[in-house]
Amino acid sequence: MLKLLLFFLVEFLFGYQFNIGGQISVGELYILFWYILKWNELKKQSPFKELWRLYLTLIMAQIFSEFFVSNGLINSLRGIMVTVFSLLHVSFLIYHVNISSRYLVAMFAAAGLSILFFINPEEASIQSVLEGENAAFVKMRIAPMLGCLAAAISIYMSSIINVIIFVFLGAALVVLGARSGGMFMIITGVLGYLLSKGKRIRFTSPLFIIALILCYFMYVLYVDAVLSGTVQSGNNHQLLDLSNPYNPLELLVRGRGEFFVGITAFIDEFWLGHGAWAMDTTRKYWRLLAEIHGGVYYSGLGTIWMPVHSVFLGWGVYNGVLAFLAGIRIVFKYIKMGFKAFKWINRTPYIYILAYSITAFLWNGLFSPPSHFRLTLPVFMAGIYFCYSRSFKSKGI
Repeated sequence: MLKLLLFFLVEFLFGYQFNIGGQISVGELYILFWYILKWNELKKQSPFKELWRLYLTLIMAQIFSEFFVSNGLINSLRGIMVTVFSLLHVSFLIYHVNISSRYLVAMFAAAGLSILFFINPEEASIQSVLEGENAAFVKMRIAPMLGCLAAAISIYMSSIINVIIFVFLGAALVVLGARSGGMFMIITGVLGYLLSKGKRIRFTSPLFIIALILCYFMYVLYVDAVLSGTVQSGNNHQLLDLSNPYNPLELLVRGRGEFFVGITAFIDEFWLGHGAWAMDTTRKYWRLLAEIHGGVYYSGLGTIWMPVHSVFLGWGVYNGVLAFLAGIRIVFKYIKMGFKAFKWINRTPYIYILAYSITAFLWNGLFSPPSHFRLTLPVFMAGIYFCYSRSFKSKGI
């Protein structure tokens, strides 16, 4: 019990950061010493050896890039250490969730509460500029906290109770302004329920097409409610300013403008990148972001840093195509694990954990700042790995 409590505290304190030339947390300091002590044990186990190879490729690509385009030693080290601590974090989590599902529950509960009580300054610096204060609070704290807690308790609930919890909370979050957080909670609920009933979902199946039509119908109802003033939240202006609010792709571009700015920045310095924590000295990318959001750039808008708001694209923006490809190898590895687990995990109580982990892993990887690679993505990667390993036990392998 004491080991479980210590594990919970370490994950919870991942959000409590302080500055020593770069942001580091109490949890990360603990895991650093834990990894050193456990190294001889970990290096003999195949899951950790494979992790080491994948991460080492990314680290080498980052070092190669920083040798040519460094924005100073401190910034170079900050960029590389995000990857190093991501490796330490995911290793720590996988090691413990393999012991017992109690650690899986503790992991999601601790991660959710950590997000609620502590905030990532890098994320707040961009979102507070672009969204209303209340919408940003719900989006950055309440939505991910509820998602993690719902995932934590899902293994103790029946399938019908789980789908009600996820869909109800998701709809409430959408109304309160956390559209993305609410959306993938709804997706988790529906996907988990269908898979728990043994349904195989293919992109060409009638079930998938019906689900898409139903999602768009719900989106239309939401747009009507916003336009009529029935639903009001801090970020409604994003929808109201669209030329065609019934086009969800237009809303995606407006709401996730940093991602599309990142594509431009990646193309601009495709081979080696701009270097870790690059500054937008010409304000080119903040101007572009202002245009995407339908506004006009003004002096002092944003921060001195390039508005990179994507883990996956961040590899390319900071360190070029080699780092991007090395990072995408890690992504593909875990997505492949997740889809393999879907075939057998419906026989276990972990189906909602898997559905939420895959959805959150992809969404946060695409649309959250690079520091999430060490903070939240390891949680979802460990969730995927746990379900993958349990699916083989369910299969009888």
